[in-house]
Amino acid sequence: MVEERGLLVDTQGFNNAMDEARERSRSAQNKQAGGTIAMDADATAALRKQGVASTDDKFKFIWFKDHESVVKAIYTGYEFLESVPAGNEVGLVLESTSFYAEQGGQIFDTGILEGSFGSFQVCNVQIFGGFIVHIGSFNGGSSRISLGDKVICKVN
Repeated sequence: MVEERGLLVDTQGFNNAMDEARERSRSAQNKQAGGTIAMDADATAALRKQGVASTDDKFKFIWFKDHESVVKAIYTGYEFLESVPAGNEVGLVLESTSFYAEQGGQIFDTGILEGSFGSFQVCNVQIFGGFIVHIGSFNGGSSRISLGDKVICKVN
């Protein structure tokens, strides 16, 4: 049709614009309303391939008691990291948790995770394919949160 009308198509420009649109779409899929980090099926499959077990959340019913756990994954919304510096919003997958993830119409818990890195403010908790993601950011302590760091879960 374009040739019939004597027009030219900027194929390279079109392809660049499509790539940018795909990246924006991917970013939108990896975040929910309010900037919440979300995991898609590829992300949960990657965790399983790495041998990370689903988060044990049986401790969510033990109120008023701090819970100790270990960081098993750090997720930015589009990639997994070994460690992350202070000030970045990330999702932490723990071995076990006392936080309640949003599900069944019930709102998620908030609180803090404390460790040698300082404190991590949990502002949202979601579950994806059995992995509970503690979403938030941290300040203080050491300069990074790393895989294998021990944390104390403190639900508000």
